[in-house]
Amino acid sequence: EAGQSLVRDCSCRGHSGYAHISCTVKYAEQKNGDVKIRNSAVHVVMENFVGPWKVCPNCHQLYQNELAADLANAFVAFVETNYPLKHGKLFNQWLHVEAHLVKLNQHSQSIKNEEIIQVANSIVNVVGEIKAQNFPLPPPLQRVLQIEAAAYDRLGCLAAIAGTKESLQSAVEHYEKCRDTSKAMGNTTAVTLAEQKIANAKSNLCWGGIDKISRGEIQKHNQYMYEEVVRNLGESSGDALNAGVNLARALKHARRGVEAQRLLKKILATSSRVHGPDHNLTKAIESTLSLAKIRNVAIESRGVLATLMWMCGFETNQFFQFLRYDDGDGDMCVLRGPVQSLNDAGKGKIVTIAAEYLIFVAGTPVMCHGMEDSDDLLEGKIGDIRTWNPKLNRHEVHFEDESLEPCFVSSRNIRILVELPDDD
Repeated sequence: EAGQSLVRDCSCRGHSGYAHISCTVKYAEQKNGDVKIRNSAVHVVMENFVGPWKVCPNCHQLYQNELAADLANAFVAFVETNYPLKHGKLFNQWLHVEAHLVKLNQHSQSIKNEEIIQVANSIVNVVGEIKAQNFPLPPPLQRVLQIEAAAYDRLGCLAAIAGTKESLQSAVEHYEKCRDTSKAMGNTTAVTLAEQKIANAKSNLCWGGIDKISRGEIQKHNQYMYEEVVRNLGESSGDALNAGVNLARALKHARRGVEAQRLLKKILATSSRVHGPDHNLTKAIESTLSLAKIRNVAIESRGVLATLMWMCGFETNQFFQFLRYDDGDGDMCVLRGPVQSLNDAGKGKIVTIAAEYLIFVAGTPVMCHGMEDSDDLLEGKIGDIRTWNPKLNRHEVHFEDESLEPCFVSSRNIRILVELPDDD
């Protein structure tokens, strides 16, 4: 193709997978022409009609970035030209919804939020026209309800991100419609997730509101979703990798830092092997793992130490980023700060302080060290910090080895782990 450059943005390696965008579009159009839509099962239509517009025929992985956005736009244009809505045919409406779903699922920087909202509303409107015909949908076409729920979910997410009172109220309304549509399909998992998002949006509407769903419940929902996606699509699929990232975030939120970091390390290795180190999925997982390795601590300011902290310009109740131990015994550690959020990592003054004065953030992966007498069975054991008890001046540690009971350990007997040893 004269004047066109070769493009490749999937999971192909080496010299394979390069093509002109126009050739890729022609290939998808040709594949579409070979599909007998009205006489085919829904999975055949999805694989042979929708698939060529979003999945590379060579590596069988999703297109990404600008290539995915260009193909999504071409797919919508192809459907609108060849299967116009003005004919009022049910299958035309279905294909219109499928094409717009492909566009809705793109994460290219060229697709702005306003356009995503327009695409989602287009899906909702067409599905509304289908439902208004007042006859039972054949099983294959019940998929349009799944797509409608996805559109409401995306609208809810965008509204929730805006964060204003009006947008959060709108987010609740969209999530409720997503929940009701999912309930009509009997999709209990989607209903649970929608209710979780409704609760979170409602809590954000209240000043000082508290989460209506506990950390444990959020982790449980994400665990179920991850296992379901892995079972149905395989652990190397893009959906499974994204579900794994969501589960890792939920685990970290539930103060289970060791488990979160091990999961991220596992799915990063899978994504690097299947999709390559430069793929969006791999980079996103790598970024999430880097954030998961940041260790923040507080300093127990008392007596002379409190005075020294004040003289250095630090206030009480501030957090610092743990950098390293300054000696082989781990008695002294180097910190940087203060930090207000993960975005402040790498900023602030460098200070060196005795490890016994550290208060660890809940969820921090640690190893027991220098244990004596009855506690020597805990020597070298890995776990997470769950709470700090100021009366005991000790941290509660939950161990990776589930045969060990949680116990309170002094800061001087705890070593922060940035890199976890291999899980035997």
